[in-house]
Amino acid sequence: SGAKGSAKSGTATGASRTAKRLLVVSPDILSGIFAGFAKRYGKYDVNTISVSTLASELNSNFDPKQSVNRHEAQNYIGALLQQINDAGYSVMSDTGNVYAVQFARHLLRVPIDSSHFRYSSYAVPFVGMILHGHVHYAGNPINYAGTIEYEMLRAIESGASLYYILCYENSAHMKDNSLLSSYYGVDYKTWRDEVIATYKELNGLLRDLQTWQIVGHEIILGERVIEDRETVENYNTLKQEFLDNVNNQLYAAINEKYVAMRQAGTVKPLGVSIARDELIDKLAVALKLTDEQKQSILTGDESFLAAFDELIASYQADFTGTEEILTFSAEDFSYETTYSYITDSDAQASDYSRTDYTSDLNNIVLVTYSNGTDSVRFILNYNIYSVVVRLDGNAYTIPKFGYQKIN
Repeated sequence: SGAKGSAKSGTATGASRTAKRLLVVSPDILSGIFAGFAKRYGKYDVNTISVSTLASELNSNFDPKQSVNRHEAQNYIGALLQQINDAGYSVMSDTGNVYAVQFARHLLRVPIDSSHFRYSSYAVPFVGMILHGHVHYAGNPINYAGTIEYEMLRAIESGASLYYILCYENSAHMKDNSLLSSYYGVDYKTWRDEVIATYKELNGLLRDLQTWQIVGHEIILGERVIEDRETVENYNTLKQEFLDNVNNQLYAAINEKYVAMRQAGTVKPLGVSIARDELIDKLAVALKLTDEQKQSILTGDESFLAAFDELIASYQADFTGTEEILTFSAEDFSYETTYSYITDSDAQASDYSRTDYTSDLNNIVLVTYSNGTDSVRFILNYNIYSVVVRLDGNAYTIPKFGYQKIN
């Protein structure tokens, strides 16, 4: 019947043995097989058909009497797909090579992720950039994935649909069959609510973009959201750095003035005048403190203010009098902090000011869809922690494996 090869194998469980038969069909007889199939299939008044791996697998035939090389096999399969298309069927297939894509309406198992090999920097939705708006496609079954949230991000990034493999009933019996035992986790009742929820979520995001093109894809920078514990630690670190610098610079300035007076032979009592609030206000800029942190120093942190006042008073006690006044301004105490916790840089800036919390592992993606007039962007966070991304003057907080749609 056109079969040019067969293979048999068995697996034994106790005294029983289950045989597996694999049939390889020569490409040159596929058209005739479909013609006979179409006569029976046409009775059901169905205009859709799945051709499985027909659009992705090429098999040659080495029969000396009727050989078919791979190039000839491609021509036979192309002609068959054209025949199916002319018959009015909407075709679905796995993956799909270039010569077959033109005949497909739906493609499954399309590669929408990178290989994640050691030297792979990040994934690029190349297939989506070519096919989106022309063919419906999906990646691997989402209920076989390690993390559904991750697969959702890949779907948004590549414009793919969601793909599930499900079994309505008797799924437990599959484990008893060597050919079907690989279909684990396919119970319809288990996945029903998840399927509905993920479909509604993705449909709400991409429904209006089905005919749009993916025109932009870039890796951008963001900041890991600092935990409350880290915020307290960072704040105390900055305070101590501030006190140490003020202390050192006060001492140096007073000592310099005093030495000059001794050299001039006119050592006189010395007073110190400092506008504390103004000094802290200007130092906040050098320290890269937020307004909230600065206000906490000015009004809320009594221990810091007490230490600050004690520092100033210690010098005023040593040098008292009114004949020679040494006045300090905020500029005298400006310094470049050795710590960097906050940035105002735009995520796309080439001169991005990095901090100790900058996420630069290629895990934040900006993808752009366009219809030629309007555009929609998505920020995708592949990190296992929340990030803050600043874009076009706005700051977006995105949870782990989360996203932000920007119209």
